[in-house]
Amino acid sequence: MVWFPENWKRLDRALLHLEAFQTEWKRVTGPDAYDLVTEANSDWTAGCLRARRKLPSENTLALELGEFFYQLRAALDSTVYQAALFIEKTDPPSNENRLEFPICEERRWFENSAVHMGPFPDDLKNWLKALQPYRIGEAIDPNQTELISTLRLIHNCARKDRHRQLHVVGAFPTQLRCEFEVSPSTLRVRNGQGVRVNFLESDDPFFFFEIVGADLRQDCHIKLKSHLTMEVSVDQIPIPSGSRFDTEVKKMCAAVDYVVRYFEGGFRL
Repeated sequence: MVWFPENWKRLDRALLHLEAFQTEWKRVTGPDAYDLVTEANSDWTAGCLRARRKLPSENTLALELGEFFYQLRAALDSTVYQAALFIEKTDPPSNENRLEFPICEERRWFENSAVHMGPFPDDLKNWLKALQPYRIGEAIDPNQTELISTLRLIHNCARKDRHRQLHVVGAFPTQLRCEFEVSPSTLRVRNGQGVRVNFLESDDPFFFFEIVGADLRQDCHIKLKSHLTMEVSVDQIPIPSGSRFDTEVKKMCAAVDYVVRYFEGGFRL
């Protein structure tokens, strides 16, 4: 039997919005969405790469991502609501408008929360207390530290999206190793330098380089030979060094799954 059905429905909805986000991402950044163009200046001493969109810039990325965070946060909050129903055996429970999964940056906020002040079991209160961001420095287990950070990220992203739309960025990595086909053979490309450009909003150059050995008496050509992959990021989501956006959102889903299972384990009849 599923004891917290509404929570699992919320998590399923979050996954549907994440899937919609990924589908939209593939549409707006796929091979049919833009052309990679190599340009050189008039005397062939410098050049750049830019991505020119072939599709309209409008997209639903921020909308789908905002809904994803909203459903994750709602799944967390409804665990507390459902737990209150089990304890009080009344629907709605008391303080229904204050019932939420606490994610607090300060101790006083947690101590004033409906969970801490309500008729919840002490072991649940202590477990929730240990997961608060204000106590992250006390965590000994690296897994607990990661869980606290992930829950904080869910909370912050859901909160920010209520006030302003999340800023989704599609950009090529600034550290690129590009290979070019050149003509004539004396021509060389060197000292390449990438810059962060949001392809979803601009077709400004994202890679600059020097050109040497150009013979203007001949037709000069430079064509990108490397395959480049655009990366997704969100300004409001700090990605740890060595990680990726898709890895972080998977951690968020796993964190909510873990919380729901913990509540289910504590309230099985």
